[in-house]
Formats: sequence, structure tokens, C-alpha cells
Amino acid sequence: MLARFMLVCVYLLIRIVPLQLHTPIANGIARALFRYLPRNRKLVTKHIEMAFGASMSPEQIQHTALLSYRHMVMNVFEFFRFPAMNSKTILSKVAFEGEENITAALEKNKGVIVLSAHYGNWEMLGAALVARGYPLTVVRRDQNDGYTNDLIQKQRDRKGIKTVPRDKPLFNQLVYLLKSNELVALIADQNAGPDGLFVDFFGRPTSTFKGPGLFATITGAPIIPIFMVRDGYMKHRVIFKPAVTHTPTGDTGRDIAAITQACTKEIQDIITAYPEQWMWQHKRWKTDPPGTE
Repeated sequence: MLARFMLVCVYLLIRIVPLQLHTPIANGIARALFRYLPRNRKLVTKHIEMAFGASMSPEQIQHTALLSYRHMVMNVFEFFRFPAMNSKTILSKVAFEGEENITAALEKNKGVIVLSAHYGNWEMLGAALVARGYPLTVVRRDQNDGYTNDLIQKQRDRKGIKTVPRDKPLFNQLVYLLKSNELVALIADQNAGPDGLFVDFFGRPTSTFKGPGLFATITGAPIIPIFMVRDGYMKHRVIFKPAVTHTPTGDTGRDIAAITQACTKEIQDIITAYPEQWMWQHKRWKTDPPGTE
């Protein structure tokens, strides 16, 4: 109930307060969350240290953590502005970089597997791709809180983003979409549990979903990493990176593992470029590799 009340308060706040005050308010809220939620702050700083402890000082780690809070607050603010934003408005807030990569991929007529992450404003990324004219279906993980989940899903529906739940049988549906030369987005930056593939992520063996590698191996669809980078409040870039490349070996399991590692490296690279824009609250290294005590 408290979380719902806070969401309603934030929604009313950003709809009433002038736009030019949104950034300073977001900064203030971020500082308050960073200061008064010590347990979450310790989790975030611990994860940043696990990834960048060799290259960041303790002060830099703390600063990056604070910036990540500000980024997440801005994401919430922008999400609640969605109802007042049509496709034209969304496109006016977004620049597109490297779009020739997805154009070339679609010319293969095998569909495109979109590799992305909980990075930048990932909700606006989907809306921007649809507004740009790309037929997009996102494999989603539903939120634990029903109210929050319904709120997010309604916004996606209104923006024309098709979604399918991750916990339902979806193999045939995704293969059909790819054969129809559509985009299927797989968010591949979360802990996959004991059944995931363990690949290197910031120097640690990390349980990873194998979906992009599996579907690419079966269908031949190219994998295009696509991320949205924040350049300011309501100012973003969609970066279309070159297709993930891999030379098949004839061993399906080995191929899927190699593609999964390559995809994870793409996610690591974009996080390294703008570390404050990833969702550090997620327990990415929660699952230990087999045989680890």
C-alpha cells in the first residue's frame, strides 16, 4: 500500500509541477533515497564495487550510486508523462544512432532479435521503436505487485508495444514473429538462476538467460543490441549496435554458449560506458556456479 501511495503522489507531483522543476526535484528525491535507504544503498554500492572495484575509487563508487538513483527517479518521472506523449512527441525527445545496423538486419528477412537490458529508460526505448515504425514484441517479466504491473502494462499497450509473459510457453509464437520479419526483444541482463548459462560478466561467472543465443541458433535471425542512453531529462539516444557475430561450430550447445557470452559482453560494454544508467538494485550475481560452496 505504501508503494502505491508513493506512486500516486509522484504521479500527481509531476503532473502539477512545471517541467523546468522536474530535474531539481528528481535530484532532491534521489539524494533522499540514497541517504535514508541505507540497506538499498549498500546493495547498490556493493554491486558497483563488484563490477568496477578495480577501476573506481570508493568515492567514485558512491557518486555513481547516487547518479544511478537520480537516473531511476527520472525514469519514473518520464514514465508518468507517457499518457500525454504521442508518437510525434516521443520521437522529438529521441535521437537514433546506427540505424543502418537494424536496416541491414531486416533485409535478411529472418526477423531481428533485439538484445537489450534494464538500462537507460528501457520503457521509453520500446515506445520509441514502435513510434519509429518497427513492429516490436517484448518478452516481459511481470511485476510482483499487481497494481504496479497493471500500470506498466497499460502504458505499454497504449504505446503499441506488444508483450508476451516470460513464464508462459512462447517458443512457437516467437519463431512465428521472427519468420514474419518482426522484432522480438529479449532483456538479457537478469539473474537466470541455477538453470542459466554461466558466462563471464565483469570478471565473474554469472547465470545468464540463453534466449537470444537459442533463438538465433534455431532461426538464423540476427541479434541486434539496442540500448537507450540518457543525455538529459526527456533527452535520449537509441543506439543500434552492429549484429552480434559468431561462427557456427556445428555443436548447438557450444554455439548457444558462445553467443550468450557475446551478448553479455555487449551489455557489459554499454554499462561500462554509462554505469549510472544500469539497474544496480538487481542481484545479478545472486546464483553461484555449480560446485561453488
